[in-house]
Amino acid sequence: MKDYYAALGVEKTASKDQIKSAYRKLSMEHHPDKGGDENKFKEVSEAYSVLSDEEKRRAYDNPNPFGNIFGGMGFGGMRPRPRKPDLNAPRDGQFIGVEVSLPIKTFIFGGKHEINLSYHEGCEDCGGKGFKTGTTCEICNGDGYVQQVQKRPGFVSSSMGPCPSCNGLGQVSTDRCGSCAGRGNINVIDKKFLFDLPPGSGPGTKHILNEAGRAGLNGGRRGDVGIMVVGLKRPELSNLSKEQIEELKKLVEALDNAN
Repeated sequence: MKDYYAALGVEKTASKDQIKSAYRKLSMEHHPDKGGDENKFKEVSEAYSVLSDEEKRRAYDNPNPFGNIFGGMGFGGMRPRPRKPDLNAPRDGQFIGVEVSLPIKTFIFGGKHEINLSYHEGCEDCGGKGFKTGTTCEICNGDGYVQQVQKRPGFVSSSMGPCPSCNGLGQVSTDRCGSCAGRGNINVIDKKFLFDLPPGSGPGTKHILNEAGRAGLNGGRRGDVGIMVVGLKRPELSNLSKEQIEELKKLVEALDNAN
């Protein structure tokens, strides 16, 4: 292992200021632009990058005597335990986004644009869990996660994953919710949303109805509903009379001249 203290010419008990001072002196002395030794300059820079960082210096001073030998013995791949979800924490309703094509009239003059949506949202009665009351899951002891081991030839890895018994909730049902039949969500059929669009709402424009969509859970806000205009509906000119077409031409010419 490289001796970084020797590279900087300081003792192991050197303070941060002493290390910095030694680095500044040596880096100027060995800087390649000033005719110094490039390899020595790199060595000094590497030493300073380690000893100037508290965590790196601590690891350098106290190296792991076992190195990485556990990587192939079943101890590699360990991950931090995920945090169990708080089933009673407020959760906002999810956003709903829809692409629409507008009639020419709405694009030119603006106005109301209505959309009908069928979707599902979390059941407010059970908070989206599928049950109103539950007991601690015996498989994960309420943690919501269990240790999962994968074995391959010459290698064993271990990680934490959602408990298959409670799907990560940490609880199992003792009282299935009657409102959603235990599904955790309910269907909403053909709900109407009315957008007030300004003139010139052409392709690429976006419009949002705040807190108009999916219900929030445990006191969370309702989700937003948005539309993005992706095109204009092509009018069927064959249904117009000759007089109407002539009037339309005059209107289009007037609009062109107004630019």
